Amino acid sequence: MKIEGLHMYGFGKFYDKTISLGSPFHVIRGENEAGKSTIRSFIQMVLFGFPTKKEKALRYEPKQGGRHGGNVSVQLENGTRAVIERTAGKKAAGEVTVYTENGERYGEEWLHAVLGNIDRGMFKGIFCFGLEGLSEIQRLKGEELNQYIYEAGMTGTKYAAQIEKKLNGQMEVLYKAKGQKPAINKKLKELQQQRIHLREWEAQFERYDRLIQEMEETAGNLEEVKKKKQNLYIDKEYQQRKQTMERFYQEKENIEHRLQALAPYEDISLEWEQEFKDWDEKYKEAKQQEEEREITLKQMENKHKGAANTWFLLSNKDRFYSLKEKLPLYKKYLEDYESLRFQLAQKNHSLKEKQERLGESYEKELSLCVTSLAAEEELYQLTAKAKRMQERIRLLEEQCQQQRDKISHLQNELERMMEKQRAEEKRIQKEESESKRNKNQRKSWNQPVFMLQLSAIIFMTLGIWESTTGHWLIGLIMFGAGVSAGILWYLQNQQKKRYTGNMGASNSRSTTDLDTLQRLDASIREVEWQLERETNMYESLERKEEQESENWKMLLSDFEQWAETCHFPSIPSLLTAETFFASVKEWKELQNNILHLKKEKEAAAMGAHTIKQETKQLGGQLGVTGEDPAAVIPMLGEMMEKEEKQNSEWNQEAEIWIAARDQKTYFTKIKEQAEEIIAQLLKKTETDTAISFYRAIAQKKEYIEWGKKYEWLMNQLQSHLYPGESINAWMEEVRKEGPSPSQEMAKIEEALHQAVSEEEDLQNKLAELKQERRHIEEGGTYEQDLQQYEEMKQDLQQDAHRWMVLKAASAILREAKSVYEKERQPDVIQTASRHFSYITQGHYSRLFAPLGKETFIVEDQFGIWFSPEELSRGTAEQLYLSLRLALADNYSHSEPFPFILDDPFVNFDAERQNLAFDLVERASANRQILYFTCGNLPKAVVHSSTFSELEAEM
Repeated sequence: MKIEGLHMYGFGKFYDKTISLGSPFHVIRGENEAGKSTIRSFIQMVLFGFPTKKEKALRYEPKQGGRHGGNVSVQLENGTRAVIERTAGKKAAGEVTVYTENGERYGEEWLHAVLGNIDRGMFKGIFCFGLEGLSEIQRLKGEELNQYIYEAGMTGTKYAAQIEKKLNGQMEVLYKAKGQKPAINKKLKELQQQRIHLREWEAQFERYDRLIQEMEETAGNLEEVKKKKQNLYIDKEYQQRKQTMERFYQEKENIEHRLQALAPYEDISLEWEQEFKDWDEKYKEAKQQEEEREITLKQMENKHKGAANTWFLLSNKDRFYSLKEKLPLYKKYLEDYESLRFQLAQKNHSLKEKQERLGESYEKELSLCVTSLAAEEELYQLTAKAKRMQERIRLLEEQCQQQRDKISHLQNELERMMEKQRAEEKRIQKEESESKRNKNQRKSWNQPVFMLQLSAIIFMTLGIWESTTGHWLIGLIMFGAGVSAGILWYLQNQQKKRYTGNMGASNSRSTTDLDTLQRLDASIREVEWQLERETNMYESLERKEEQESENWKMLLSDFEQWAETCHFPSIPSLLTAETFFASVKEWKELQNNILHLKKEKEAAAMGAHTIKQETKQLGGQLGVTGEDPAAVIPMLGEMMEKEEKQNSEWNQEAEIWIAARDQKTYFTKIKEQAEEIIAQLLKKTETDTAISFYRAIAQKKEYIEWGKKYEWLMNQLQSHLYPGESINAWMEEVRKEGPSPSQEMAKIEEALHQAVSEEEDLQNKLAELKQERRHIEEGGTYEQDLQQYEEMKQDLQQDAHRWMVLKAASAILREAKSVYEKERQPDVIQTASRHFSYITQGHYSRLFAPLGKETFIVEDQFGIWFSPEELSRGTAEQLYLSLRLALADNYSHSEPFPFILDDPFVNFDAERQNLAFDLVERASANRQILYFTCGNLPKAVVHSSTFSELEAEM
């Protein structure tokens, strides 16, 4: 698995933060408080979930509010790319959604399948660590350090030893061989003492046991008598119920016989009775009203026979009232016409002004311009994009100028430092040449000094020899020559010592000069690295600026395409296109308003003309001259009022006659409908008269009453049934021949009297036995002691069960460690040995773990063995790192997880730090490395890694 990018929606101090991590060896560098630990926690929480409240760990809820969580883009070993998103939701661990590159969407089960059986603890123990583990090494001593490193090589964590220690401690609290204080030891002793006490009591209770046996026999006999009495009560109840069922049976037979006689009236509805009454009353009332209306019609026909009216004005009554209603509309048409004419003049003036501003030559082109919402939205997007692009270009230009200033400053600094380096080198070369000359001079001194020493010894020896043999003059001369040679040797030796002091000072100056040159060289390399980085950044900014220029050209091409599609004329600038578009849109809207106002003006003129023509036509037919509707229509109204008054007298009588005729027709229909419905009701009841109809209704009511009685009887029968019984079964039982229930109940009463007497005798006997037992029990505390003994035994069993559970857990843990030592540990140790030997440059050649012993042994190049507590703290940290790398290499999983390191090498010396980096860089060939740091890295790592810089937010 390779992590290609992070997007933190809201996580701790980060809000909408994106980081690209696609390279095999990626360094994330930032000062303290920049958020390196927050990014590590973000990766762990997206993969394994937010911590629950029980875990008491930071959840990194966003400080600025908003959505809590984010996503991690990964590439799997098989080439599949996916985005794993986890956000806070209903679940404590968060809601997981996985988006693959082919557009599919999955849930948390996909993530579990990829991660396999690895959890957060194992991931932190093997693949994600920093100074925490190394700082803990600094606090541990002796066996604690040994145990810690052993656990790191076994599982990557220290929890196995803690669990085993906790299990052993809990077991010793419960039980310990030959112990006195553990709980089980104490309870076993107390239980044994209580058992001895109970045996003393049991020796006195033989008579008590016989009494108990007799009480049990008596109680058994009493129970049998009670069961016998209970069975007799059951039999008595059964005979009582049977007697009741006989009465129900007889009543049921009577009701069923009556219902069978009334069965022909079952289908008659009682609602028919009220319906028959209602329609009979309607029939009688309608018949009476029909006769009264017939008399009224004949009287009116005789009174107004031959009356009629044929006025011409009344025939045009509707036309007149229509014109009268249109009179306000006519006035409104005239007013609208004048108002619209004034508005048109104003609009035409405004249109002329806008046309002059836009250019009169554009009039035909402007009418073709598309000003729809879609075109406006597209233009808005283009102009907004142009503004953003202009701002980005301006920012890029400023950044390029800043980078040029930085590069210029760094170049000047580099030239100054290189000039200083050359001056130092010349000075040192000059001092070295002088040192060489002095050295050659000293070599030339060595031979004369030696000859003077030799001459002094020889001449003084010969002088002494000659003086002792008798040639004292020759001896004195030779001895004087020897003394002279000795004096010359002494003077030469003093000069040599002064020279040697000067040489020592020269050597000291050479060491200081060498350190100065090394510092200058390191500073020059640092400035060169910074210059290279700033130059690369400047080149990147130039490429971005060129890309933005190309994007600007493409945007202008898109704008020209938009103008061509929407039929817009040439626009001077894309940034002013919105203003031009708004002006064109206003021009077109004004033009449309003018056309609309013209149509409304024509419509108002046409409406007024139509009303005027209708008024003229109606006035000419009625003899009224004039063309103004406001004058003609009132004259026609006076004529209409006179005509209607004359005609109203005749119409009143006509309305009365028509109403009487309509009422007669209505009541005739009601009478016929009533006759038809009454006939249908008689047919339904199979009767032919009202008397027989009401008789059939009475029979139906009697049938319903008997049905209710039958239903009540069946409910009573059902209430007397027990679960599992049925009415038919009881009826069959009642119909059987045999002794009556009264005879059976007499026999049962006699047997009950005998059982009650026997029960009283047994109860009296049992009371006497209980009294005798109580007398024995009151003499001691056996029952309390026995109860206490049982409670103590149960308490002991619970502790023993707990101890067995802890023992089994400890055995399982030891078995797991044994399997690890036999199967997994050899590969881990072999890999760790290679890593440890590489970091220490072969000083330690081998690492092994003795079987059955929870420790590691380190062997150096001379074959000497060391335990971890005998190593220096730095070497122990390097051993810890080697074991972590070996665990990761030997972890069996289909996906190689990334290795996340948080500055674990800061306590290493420079040489071993470079070797550790080299080892991690080799590991990046098989898995991704994410390295968090707040300082600088070796140059080799710098050139082979990709960097992300974090700025601290204080």
